[in-house]
Amino acid sequence: MKAQNINGRGLRLIVVGLLLLGISLACTSTGGEGEEEGNIDDVIGTSVAETMAAQSPGVTPSPSDTPNAPPTAAIPPTATISPTSEPDIMYQGISFSYDDSLASSIAPEIIPAEEAEIGPFANLPEYIQFNFLGYPLAETFHDPHIMVFPVDAYIATNPHVGDTINALRELLASQPSNPESVPFLPVWNAAQFMQAQVEYFDFQNGSGVRFLSLYGQAARVVNNEELFYTYQGLTNDGQYYISAILPISHPSLPATCPHPLDPNFHEEFEAHVLEVENQLNGEGDDSFSPTLSLLDAMMQSFTVNSP
Repeated sequence: MKAQNINGRGLRLIVVGLLLLGISLACTSTGGEGEEEGNIDDVIGTSVAETMAAQSPGVTPSPSDTPNAPPTAAIPPTATISPTSEPDIMYQGISFSYDDSLASSIAPEIIPAEEAEIGPFANLPEYIQFNFLGYPLAETFHDPHIMVFPVDAYIATNPHVGDTINALRELLASQPSNPESVPFLPVWNAAQFMQAQVEYFDFQNGSGVRFLSLYGQAARVVNNEELFYTYQGLTNDGQYYISAILPISHPSLPATCPHPLDPNFHEEFEAHVLEVENQLNGEGDDSFSPTLSLLDAMMQSFTVNSP
């Protein structure tokens, strides 16, 4: 098993090979879219601006008109990660472990605070991001990464996210099996289309919710290029917010969103999303790539403390 003990600011990745006997590591633990027929306001009955105000979903450019090549992946074997084992990653008070099939290595970095061009509702504080190198899916819309935000600094930078964080607390307390939407950070200039495979579980010093989703500004066919796994969590002390964005695929879905869309698709969009949600909810963990069990085990191993 790999081990990375990373300290200091900026991007620093140290691959540690064999550990000397007697040494122990301290446990510190989605813009402008391609021209699509129709508008999402007509399809789902709410504007992107209203959606952002209600959910604070997140700012990302939309996929281009010309789809990328289909994602490719080698489906990894089912495995579990023991939360009591020595963590693979330790950086700035954050530690976690991951299966070898999920990355060849993980590069952490400190992302500077940013004032978003689209408006203050998308401003970000300084935060830590873990970038996955050698992830099993290629040519996906989202780059695989996990972000850890300091809650107080985030709210100070962007007061709008306070409502999102409170909404997540309420969701985790009530744990509805089929929520209409799930709180999500960072804020994206797009709408949350779907929530499949919703599951609530704890990490080492907090709790959160995992689900599969797809965001966009206009109606889209649910596809493997844009589908992603996310975990939205809060530490028990309320000081840190975890957001994982990890591409995921299922053999029942098309590789990309067809372009142009069928002229009748916009009337059928809601029915399409519901059908896909129901279908994915009935699939087994190991039918996805990467498997849900591997991604869940990694998120459960997280410990987030102050540096």
